[in-house]
Amino acid sequence: MPNSPAAVSRVTAWLIALLVTVVLVAVAYAWLDRPIAFFAHSELAHNKLFGELPKISEWFTLIGVGVFAVLGLRGLTGWPLARFEAVALLCALSLITSAAVKNYLKFAFGRTWPETWINNNPSLIRDGVYGFHFFHGGRAYDAFPSGHTAAVCAAMAVLWMCYPRWRAV
Repeated sequence: MPNSPAAVSRVTAWLIALLVTVVLVAVAYAWLDRPIAFFAHSELAHNKLFGELPKISEWFTLIGVGVFAVLGLRGLTGWPLARFEAVALLCALSLITSAAVKNYLKFAFGRTWPETWINNNPSLIRDGVYGFHFFHGGRAYDAFPSGHTAAVCAAMAVLWMCYPRWRAV
């Protein structure tokens, strides 16, 4: 029932969590973001592994497309999917959807990168450029939201709902 006390309680809890998240993001943006970027640049930039890490989220999306194609075609043949396969299909759909939404949000937020990565883009480290440039397109303004975070949250949200006993892990 939509107006049940349990439904109202869930919506209230969700709104409180959203408000707390917004406050924490504002605190991180104002006081943590720049110091962490400068620390990472000075302490971790020499490590080649960190140069390759940004490419991981792109692989997750490609894997999601592959899983969707294989399991989707299998489902269309009438062959029933095992629970694990159905969950994998949901994870794939969630990854693909989050990648599409994330790309539109990147355009909306127009966040500059902490470092110069692509085509001589303006950055905090090299140019002192920091912040959001709303509805400013181009790869130089694609730092937020994070593709890594979107991919992890997309898959983990499905797993969290489908396997509640494993939430602590």
